[in-house]
Amino acid sequence: MKQHRYLAPNGNMVSRQRIYQIRNAAEGLCIVCGEPEDTSGLCLKHAIYRREYARKAKGTTKRINSKTYRLQFAQSLGPKKRIDKH
Repeated sequence: MKQHRYLAPNGNMVSRQRIYQIRNAAEGLCIVCGEPEDTSGLCLKHAIYRREYARKAKGTTKRINSKTYRLQFAQSLGPKKRIDKH
């Protein structure tokens, strides 16, 4: 069986998953699922997941006014009352 090799410009091996992430990031898509990105390379669903995972790992209970909270609130308002995300 022929084994496929993915090489970075410096000659190191790169996994096909990492190639997928790099391609999606360059196109402005979520690096996990391929949906349009909302925050730093992630769609809103995965940004919320990462935020809550980090809160659980750090043991924090205070919720600060981060971009994911504002986007989550704007999404819950619906398309007519949506606020600007920037």
